[in-house]
Amino acid sequence: MGCDEVRTLELEDVEENNGDFDDQQKSKSLLIKAYSGRLQIDIVFQDTLIKTQDELDDKLRCYIPTKIKKPDSDDLTFNTKDDILTKSANIDFNKYYLIALNGINKVLKVDQIDGNYVIYHDKKSGYRNKYIALLVKKIGPNPKFILDSPKMDYLNE
Repeated sequence: MGCDEVRTLELEDVEENNGDFDDQQKSKSLLIKAYSGRLQIDIVFQDTLIKTQDELDDKLRCYIPTKIKKPDSDDLTFNTKDDILTKSANIDFNKYYLIALNGINKVLKVDQIDGNYVIYHDKKSGYRNKYIALLVKKIGPNPKFILDSPKMDYLNE
């Protein structure tokens, strides 16, 4: 198992690949950024809505490995490219929330319906030990998140 680089997707990247929605629907998306990275192997990670810095530490950051395998090697190196782990993703929880998911290949957009987040994804399998963290506009004190369609079975790594 090698190490993939962590990718940070800007909103424009998400919109370019969003062929299922018209321009008016895309402009309403609550999605600001999508972060991705690795989770520790063989853990039980629960999809979660993160509303505070403490929740970020408890619900996501503690599940991210601090050391990962180097590409094409069994040697370990520090996981310095993960923006969530290294705290280089400065999140203003007064304006934004974070939704952390695993087993999702790609998120297309996030809408608000009845005071909750609805997450539209590409309906392809993702990896159990990889996460996507969605930086979304804050919509209220107690929203929930809903996937527009169920997750597919996890891919093996």
